[in-house]
Amino acid sequence: MRLDPVHFSMLVIGVSFACYAPSLNSLQDQAYRSAVVIEGEVRSSPENVSSRETYSVNVKVLDVWPVNSGGLEREQLVTVGDFGSEAPCTTVEKDHRYIFFMDPTAEPLVFKASYAPVDASEPELKKDVERVLCEDCASAPKLRLMRGQALVEGEKLYLKCEVSGNPSPSFRWYKDGHELQKGRDLKIKTNKKNSKLQISRVRVEDSGNYTCVAENSLGQENATSIISVQILTTTTTSSGVSHARRCNDSEKAYCVNGGDCYIIHGINQLSCK
Repeated sequence: MRLDPVHFSMLVIGVSFACYAPSLNSLQDQAYRSAVVIEGEVRSSPENVSSRETYSVNVKVLDVWPVNSGGLEREQLVTVGDFGSEAPCTTVEKDHRYIFFMDPTAEPLVFKASYAPVDASEPELKKDVERVLCEDCASAPKLRLMRGQALVEGEKLYLKCEVSGNPSPSFRWYKDGHELQKGRDLKIKTNKKNSKLQISRVRVEDSGNYTCVAENSLGQENATSIISVQILTTTTTSSGVSHARRCNDSEKAYCVNGGDCYIIHGINQLSCK
C-alpha cells in the first residue's frame, strides 16, 4: 500500500500517531521498522466532527508481539487522535480492529505513527506481522546460486531466483548492469519466495550476465547467471546435413589441430571443420 503524503496523526492515550507516506511495499517491512506494533479495537469516536477538524478515538489494546511491544499490554485503554487533518490516509471506525505501527515520543505512553494503521480483520495480515515480530525471526535475504547456461538461438531461457529471508524480500533483475522490465518477450513472475525470468526465444544479443537482486529491511544479496547464446548453423558431416552450434570455450579443445569446433544437435557429437 503506497499513500500520497498527508498530514495525519493519531493519539493513543496518550498515543499520538502521524501518518506518513510509506515507500515500503511490504507490511512486514512496516512492522519491522516500527518501534511499537499493536492490534487494537476502536472503542469510541466523537460525533459531529467537521471535515476540517481533527479528532481522537479511544482504543483498547487487543494484542502485542514479543518484539516491538513497547511495554504495552492487552486490555490497556489508549486514545488515538488527530484524524481528519486534510486528506486522511485511512479511516478508522468504531468497534473495528486495526494494526497500529508506532514510534515512541518523549512523553510516557505517547507514540507517533510510523505508518497508517491497517484493518486487522484479514487473518493473513496478522500472520504476516507475526512472521517478522517473533523472536529471532527476521533475517537478511539469502539467495541460491544460479548456474550459467549455453543456449542456441530460438531456445528458451529460464532463470529462477530463490531466496530465504524475513521480511519477504523484493526482487529486481539486471542484465549487464541495466535493470530489466517485463514486456512482450521478457516475462518476470515474482512471489514471496522466488522470482522467475523467462525469454521464450533467445537471440545472440540476449547473451550476458543476468543478476537477481533480493532486498529487505535487513539487507540485500545478489546472484548472477552467465548466459551464452550461439547462432544455429548448418554443417555437413559424413551422415548428412545436421544443425549444429559452435563449441563453447571448454569444448574448443576438442579440435587439437585447429579448425572450428561444432557440436551437432540430435547426437550431441563434437565435430571440427
